[in-house]
Amino acid sequence: MLELLDQLKSNLSIPIIAAGGIADKKGIEIALQHGAEGVQIGTLFAAAKESSAHINYKQAIVNAGADDTKLILKKVGLTRAIKNPFVEKVLELESKSAAAAELKKLLGEKRERKGIFEGNLDEGILEAGVGVGKINEILSVKEIFDRLIN
Repeated sequence: MLELLDQLKSNLSIPIIAAGGIADKKGIEIALQHGAEGVQIGTLFAAAKESSAHINYKQAIVNAGADDTKLILKKVGLTRAIKNPFVEKVLELESKSAAAAELKKLLGEKRERKGIFEGNLDEGILEAGVGVGKINEILSVKEIFDRLIN
């Protein structure tokens, strides 16, 4: 990410917002040092107490390690998700060069809803960024901001 931020800052005159893997104060500071004017933090806030996500999903984020996410569905809409039985099925199909239509059939409808909002840890997509390994507890938004600022 850092090299990309440096390149963007050198070649663009618009504000740059860094995203991906930012889950702590250090990540924010590094992004700003490399030319970002702001950051987007997803997974950390998805696991917040106030988030409308299911507790199973929040706990899956807390339990996941740095190497527990995979990029999937490259032919139909790239997603990074915590490994689970559904992700394993997708990875198997992708390793066999499955067509987009076959992946869409497996995906079905509302797979993210199943994982994130219904808490189905086996058949849902549990979207999460690479910073998931830095998230070790479910905090309130106030606690998250206090840690990011102080």
